Amino acid sequence: MGLIANEKYDQRKIDRLRDHLRIYAERGQPIDFEIIVNGFKVVRRTNDIEMFGLYENYVDADTKSIEFLFYSGTSNSNDKHIFHLGNVPSSKQNLDGFEIEDQIENGVNQRLREQEFVKLQEKNKELEDEVKELEKEVDRLERANEHLQESRSPLHGVLGNLGSSLVEAFIKRNPKIMASIPGGEALAGLLDDSISPPPAEDVEVSFKPKGSHEESSKPEVSEADRHAIHFVNQIKAAFNKDEFEMINLILRSLAEDKGRFMVVLQTLNIKTN
Repeated sequence: MGLIANEKYDQRKIDRLRDHLRIYAERGQPIDFEIIVNGFKVVRRTNDIEMFGLYENYVDADTKSIEFLFYSGTSNSNDKHIFHLGNVPSSKQNLDGFEIEDQIENGVNQRLREQEFVKLQEKNKELEDEVKELEKEVDRLERANEHLQESRSPLHGVLGNLGSSLVEAFIKRNPKIMASIPGGEALAGLLDDSISPPPAEDVEVSFKPKGSHEESSKPEVSEADRHAIHFVNQIKAAFNKDEFEMINLILRSLAEDKGRFMVVLQTLNIKTN
């Protein structure tokens, strides 16, 4: 609600209000207005200046107030000029219930805004708690992934679960043999940092012709173990670290889709026959 002006009745001021409406109408900016006498709307909302003087027909000895409402554009917001033919009520007095209604409406709106603010605070707190829980879960998964990567065998990508476990088991069972094989110590270190080669003075490995009496003292090595060691040594000797990672990716892709074997062979121009 806009301005509310309470004044003692003054015909000159009312005439000035009429002139104000006429000036804006002549400039193509008419102002909507209403006129109320003793609470009765004698001129309903209009911008026709000729309707302004109708209020005079309703003013008599019993008239207590005449209200002129000037609207802002097409909205319902308006400035109210009230002329009293008797005593002018103080600003604290109730005028047709408008002031009390405004106070009630303002109080209700303020209360609703406060409740909405409290709800937003509670929702924000819930979201913050959810974010903290998600961050904890992400951190836990990252640690678990790091532990998995650290504990995973470097042979897994090449030999698969079964192959890598067999080779690892052989290496851990035969540390002396691994120490006697070129590159064996490095491979053992990759699989288990706790496995260290035996002291030099305790390792006496020599290659003797068949039939030597020392040959019988060597640990028994099965055919499968020899193939596994030979396979690993071939890979280590043929590729550097970065190339080894790419070999892993290729083998994993082939394991997932064995139909790609022919594509690889054709690309490399390798004949199977």
